[in-house]
Amino acid sequence: MRVKKVLKRELASNRKYKTTYKDIKKWFKYINDTVFDGILAPFNDVVIKDLRRQKCYGQVTQWEWSRKGTCVFHLEMNTCYKTKRQFIDTLAHEIVHLYQMRNAGDS
Repeated sequence: MRVKKVLKRELASNRKYKTTYKDIKKWFKYINDTVFDGILAPFNDVVIKDLRRQKCYGQVTQWEWSRKGTCVFHLEMNTCYKTKRQFIDTLAHEIVHLYQMRNAGDS
């Protein structure tokens, strides 16, 4: 029930939303704790940039160094969204991709 109350309060506005690192961190933690039981490690790097050229609202990129055996995950989020709901939906979508890449080995 608590999840519904938080979302209802946060998503009540239909105003344009400007992306912030603080909200990305806050909502990543919230989604990770409620959906994935806190098992996900955060993204290695987060960038807020204009993604019109890529024709997307957000994306996760994976950089892998086979020689070192390391892998890093970068999150790119658009600078603004039509509503805060669209921002949270996009972030949740990208977090699912992170889970798939890190835990299921699926790119």
